[in-house]
Amino acid sequence: MGEKAKKKSFIFNVEWQEILLAYPAEVRLEVYDAIIEYVASGTLSELKPMAKMAFSFIKKEIDYNNERYNDIVAKRSEAGKKAMEKRYKKDATNLTHGNKTNKCYQKVTNPTDNDNVNDNDIEKKTTTNVVAKKDAAKAATLSRKEEFYNSLIPYVEMYGKDMVREFFDYWTELNKSETKMRFEQQPTWEVAKRLATWAKREKFNGNRNNQNERDSQQRKLNSAVAVATRVQEAAAKRRAELQAEGVID
Repeated sequence: MGEKAKKKSFIFNVEWQEILLAYPAEVRLEVYDAIIEYVASGTLSELKPMAKMAFSFIKKEIDYNNERYNDIVAKRSEAGKKAMEKRYKKDATNLTHGNKTNKCYQKVTNPTDNDNVNDNDIEKKTTTNVVAKKDAAKAATLSRKEEFYNSLIPYVEMYGKDMVREFFDYWTELNKSETKMRFEQQPTWEVAKRLATWAKREKFNGNRNNQNERDSQQRKLNSAVAVATRVQEAAAKRRAELQAEGVID
């Protein structure tokens, strides 16, 4: 960050808080300190991986706003200089022609560096800011998904890898905005109790499936027996007819 970007104050975007709410409190505090240090001195703090990832998205917006701010200040300063030059030229022309009816002109001053310039373009949500917010939210969701996965590892020996994997896949389904998983939208949540309930349901469904399979096999067997019986009856009837006709003994 260059010298122009150093400020005594700055605008804190509320969207940054929305992004950081997805992170643990200690990560948020680390990022807040990094933001202040970066704006005040231009120094990039040494951050832990999660904080560094969250701060990187916010840094892009800070840099963008600083560039806009510096551009606005430069343009206003240039406009002030041009207005001053124009006034001096007009005064010189009047003096040259002996014009004694000169009026006092309003004093033109260079614009002061207002650290809190709130230009409409800066306030609007730019495509860069929107993308950064979405990327940060997705990254935070993936981080929480990994934490949830690790919380299930101790139960693999008890319930088996396949069941735990099905449990994980079901409860980590994302919402449309990809900011929350299914289990995070539950009013209450205890991994141990949820797994126990899931296991009971799996056992019940397994028994029911086994019973359905046995019933299906029995129906097939009954059908085969019925067909065989009809074939035998038809064969016996035909044999009796042939015997009656004297074709066979």
